[in-house]
Amino acid sequence: MSIVNHRALWREFKVSGLLVFDSVAQAYPQDLPQSQLHKVFGLTELSLSCLAKHSRELVSLGYITRTKDPNDSRQFRLSLSDKGLVLWQSLQ
Repeated sequence: MSIVNHRALWREFKVSGLLVFDSVAQAYPQDLPQSQLHKVFGLTELSLSCLAKHSRELVSLGYITRTKDPNDSRQFRLSLSDKGLVLWQSLQ
C-alpha cells in the first residue's frame, strides 16, 4: 500500500509531504539525492523549493534523515529514519 492512500497519515502530512515521504521510502534502502527527488519520482508538478521545504518538515518530524552528500558538499541525501522505516513497514 502506498502511503499516499493511507488516510490516517493525512492529518500529520500535507499532500506534498506524503509524496516526498513515499518517494524516499520507495528508494529504500538506498538514500536519495534531494536534488533528484522531482526527476526520479515524477514529482515535476512540485517546485524544488516546495520539495525541500517538505523534506525539512519530515526531518523535523523524525521520518527521514538529511545528510550531506559525500561527493558534493552543496547537496543533501534523503533516507528513511528508524521511525520512518517502522511506518513504511507497517504499511506493507
